[in-house]
Amino acid sequence: MDNNAPITEVDKNNVYNSLADALIKGLENNSLTVEESQLSSQYILSGLETISTKEQLISFLEDISTRWPAYKETFIMVKEQELNQKDTQQIKEVQKELQTVTQ
Repeated sequence: MDNNAPITEVDKNNVYNSLADALIKGLENNSLTVEESQLSSQYILSGLETISTKEQLISFLEDISTRWPAYKETFIMVKEQELNQKDTQQIKEVQKELQTVTQ
């Protein structure tokens, strides 16, 4: 998948929801303080508004997972999705090549 491809509103909403869940979980298990949750929420909301590509999203999620480890699961989830999409694309390309060679 092209990392410069635009992200959809559905993708962005899924990330918002995942980050909100991580915030709640972080507060419940004390991996985030109330102050950190407020600061990170403001940072996340303003940051996500400016993101338009998959590459920007991954970079942003890596940044926030470094600043606030409670959000690492979301970064890992998105990164895994990206890798799975790349793998699927590569498999399709190899299959297409094989079909060309065998004809």
